Amino acid sequence: MKLKEIEIQHRNDEDPDLSYYGKFSNNPVGSYPDDITISHDVRGEYKYFHASNCENVEQAKQNYQRMLGYGTDWVCVGVCAVATVVMGDTVQTISTAGLWGIESDCGESEIKDVGLDEIYQLKKMLDDCGPVDSTTFDNLAKDAVDQMS
Repeated sequence: MKLKEIEIQHRNDEDPDLSYYGKFSNNPVGSYPDDITISHDVRGEYKYFHASNCENVEQAKQNYQRMLGYGTDWVCVGVCAVATVVMGDTVQTISTAGLWGIESDCGESEIKDVGLDEIYQLKKMLDDCGPVDSTTFDNLAKDAVDQMS
C-alpha cells in the first residue's frame, strides 16, 4: 500500500443535534421540567422556545439568541481526515468517521485540535490495513495540518 495524500476536510453538518440549547415548539410547556420557556412571536413560526440546561432566565435568553443565529451567524461542521492510497492498480480513499456538531465559530485552534485527533485516528486505520511508511505519513500529515492554517 502506497500513501499518496492526506487531507483534513471540513464538511457542513446538515443535521446537528442542538437540543442542548433547547427547541422551538407550539406547545407552551417544555419537554423537561427544568426547561425555561420564552415566547417567540414571529408570524408563521413556532410560538415558543424551550431553553434547556439553564439555571436562570438570562441563560435561557442566551440560548434563544444562539439558536436564532444558527444558519446565519454560525453553523455546525464536521472534521475528518482522508487518505488516498494506492493498492496495486486500485486507488482507494480511506476516511475517519470524523467529529461532527462542531460550532463553526468555536475558534481555529479547536478545529485544528480536532483535525490532529483525526490524523491520529487515520494513522491507526491505515496501520490496520497494512504497513505504511512512517516518514511519508508524517510528511503528508504535516502538509495537511499546515493547510488548515
